[in-house]
Amino acid sequence: MAEAAREELVARLLGARATATDADPRRRLGALLDGWRREAGQERLPIDVHELASARGIHVAGVAASGWDGRVYVDEDGRVTIEVDERQPLVRQRFTVAHELVHTVFPGFRRERRSRVDDNLEHALFARGRSEEEHLCDWGASALLMPDELTWSYRSDQGLRAVERLARDAKVSLEAAGLRLVERSGKPAVFLVADAAPEGRGLRVRYARVCDLRLFIARGAPVAPGSALARAAATGRRERAVEPLPSRSQRAFHVEAKSYPTGRGASARERVLALAWPAG
Repeated sequence: MAEAAREELVARLLGARATATDADPRRRLGALLDGWRREAGQERLPIDVHELASARGIHVAGVAASGWDGRVYVDEDGRVTIEVDERQPLVRQRFTVAHELVHTVFPGFRRERRSRVDDNLEHALFARGRSEEEHLCDWGASALLMPDELTWSYRSDQGLRAVERLARDAKVSLEAAGLRLVERSGKPAVFLVADAAPEGRGLRVRYARVCDLRLFIARGAPVAPGSALARAAATGRRERAVEPLPSRSQRAFHVEAKSYPTGRGASARERVLALAWPAG
């Protein structure tokens, strides 16, 4: 994101005076979103995205969508409208509304339908074909729902309890909260999500966000039996250890992991979240 913007709307967001050294659109986008939030009187968690949209003259409607989570467009009356799939969980609807709202921040926002079709946050993070604007809208949605000035007391080095607390207070998913805490931690940290490997062969890495570290954790990497993540899946309790992460590196990390299964009945699946910091 720190390189010169390539897309027209992102270039307009930065303005004509932007240079290669200050062309991080997140800085400009964050300032605009903070201004919107303050103008709407949103000074405490959780952020009311529907009220914020209303303050911008944007109509939000819940619909039974088919093949997409949300979209934004200008309706026949010339009013900007956001539609969101009302069958999705509340935290997912909130993130989708925030994402679509961020689209309207870009100067010269084109009057065409923009649809959010990512199956989950993992796809949004790793889909290389997504546009710069789409990635920025995900970042902006996270910053809008969990603004720095309202979340300074939630820190990644406080462990998974801080993730749980932020998710509850901001009404976002645990994964969105964990990603946000690691991203803004200011210290080397890792947020990792693991789930059941095919045919019940232990756990595998679904995705990892690594901040301020030279470390690569591959998607699908196996989780070692006996590790904190594997024990968390087996016991359902919070597990801690000092050990390497599922990568080729043997560097030791302080790891805290806990199982947060998703779904119910036949659709239930294992999900283990972990926070890690370099040891020593």
